[in-house]
This record gives sequence, C-alpha cells and structure tokens, in this order.
Amino acid sequence: MSIEYLAQTEHSITENQISKTRELLKKITTIELFDKQMENQITLRFTDIPKRETWPEDVTITFEDSLICLSFHSSSQDQREMLVKEMAELLANVGLTCEFDED
Repeated sequence: MSIEYLAQTEHSITENQISKTRELLKKITTIELFDKQMENQITLRFTDIPKRETWPEDVTITFEDSLICLSFHSSSQDQREMLVKEMAELLANVGLTCEFDED
C-alpha cells in the first residue's frame, strides 16, 4: 500500500521536463535516485531509511500527460511533506506549475 499525492499541470509534461526534474532531484541530499529509470517514472529512496531487499525504492514519481503522481511506499509524514514541497519547487523551475493533493 502506498500514500499518493497527485498534481495536474496546465500543459502536457515533456520528456525534457522529466529529464530536468531528474537532474534537479539529484541535488537533494536526503534522497538517492535509482540508476535504472523508466521514461515517465523516477524512483528514489530516502537516505536515512535502511534499504529493503524486496522493495528498495521509497518513492515512485510517475508522469502521465499532464498528471504527476508521487507514490510513497515507505516514509514518515515529515519526509512526505518535505518531498511534496521540494517537488512543487523543482517542477516550477522546469516550467510546470502545480499543487499536490493527497489522494
């Protein structure tokens, strides 16, 4: 089971915007991105949570047309709030203005 936050953008999300978002996420020291990524998805883990063998990622970020979904598989409320805030700021930097709501 995961906790999801959804955001709708005004325009369709481009591959370039996803790529730029991925690069900006690498600058956040409390998370670590996985190397193998799908085109429309970013997976990451919080560096202060021990790695799990069976489900190594803590968060999956999925981009579909103009929808962005943050799926938290393992996290505290503080971690969720921090990443939701960071994501909104990062997305604004790549030209995507949106607000996340818990689903």
